[in-house]
Amino acid sequence: EEYDFIIVGAGSAGSVLASRLAAADGPEGRQWRVLLLEEGPTNQTEAVADPDRPPDDKSLWREPLNASWVAGREKRTWGYATGRGLGGTAGVNSMIYMRGSVSEYEAFGWGVEDV
Repeated sequence: EEYDFIIVGAGSAGSVLASRLAAADGPEGRQWRVLLLEEGPTNQTEAVADPDRPPDDKSLWREPLNASWVAGREKRTWGYATGRGLGGTAGVNSMIYMRGSVSEYEAFGWGVEDV
């Protein structure tokens, strides 16, 4: 088959992009043909969205990405786990986010007003 767009990753952004492209008219008024690819499972239960219990199913997680940076003279490393499957990381972390503390932002040289 042929597609006008191939989107790799059915996370939050990929899913929205695929949906909007598929709903839009392409050249000459025909609909765009969109293929959305995702490496993870498609049969997730609603239990993965429980904010009190991260999913135990290892197939829903990728190996953590290690981000390193220097704050002052201290080198810091943080392992960032990302999700697989429809919804991507948002599908396995219940779309939870958290902000850093004021001292963390100040260590980067940012004021609270800058964030």
